[in-house]
Amino acid sequence: MNIPYADKPICPILDARKKEVYAGIYRCDGNRLERIMDDKAIKPAVLLENIKEPTIFIGSGIDVIFNSEPRTPNPKLVFAPSHLWLISRKYRPAGVEKV
Repeated sequence: MNIPYADKPICPILDARKKEVYAGIYRCDGNRLERIMDDKAIKPAVLLENIKEPTIFIGSGIDVIFNSEPRTPNPKLVFAPSHLWLISRKYRPAGVEKV
């Protein structure tokens, strides 16, 4: 995980196409992750309805969430820095090397 010991729930998301994301919600509990919401393909609006507290979003599906969410600030949506969005080499932008 790119965000160890986070003090907020974490929602890794991938673009599932068809205007959906593949997402789950987890909470760090020491050295392990506790699953809050099972991984599933879901419409962004439905995912956002499941967010009950400030949650860190990470992954290549952030663009889908960002483009579906109204442009008004939402304190429950915390986006990880973009350099942490990389989930695998497949999604790494050209010219970005693994550190």
